Amino acid sequence: MRFNRKNEPIDYFSEDRNDTSLKFSKPDANFDNFWSATVSIFIVFANDYWSTIYFDHYRVVGGLGSSFFFIGLVVLGQMVLFNLFLAILLKEFDERSLIQEEQEKKN
Repeated sequence: MRFNRKNEPIDYFSEDRNDTSLKFSKPDANFDNFWSATVSIFIVFANDYWSTIYFDHYRVVGGLGSSFFFIGLVVLGQMVLFNLFLAILLKEFDERSLIQEEQEKKN
């Protein structure tokens, strides 16, 4: 995923032209390697700045594929993170209620 100076998508493997550079033509959030993809997925899961990542990929890939991917990622990612948060919260409540029951039995 690369863009020229006019912010138009160009072929990733094309030779460098005068209107592109290897350093500044790629957005920070991309799926070019494992680390960048992991960070990009985390940003989408955290629901922070994900629309810009989606828009960049939609301009390059186009079609419904990128839309379904990002909408599914947001929905499933938010559900997973929300369920983890609820599990941690419910575990904490259970532990506190057990401690209170033990203290009541001692008294």
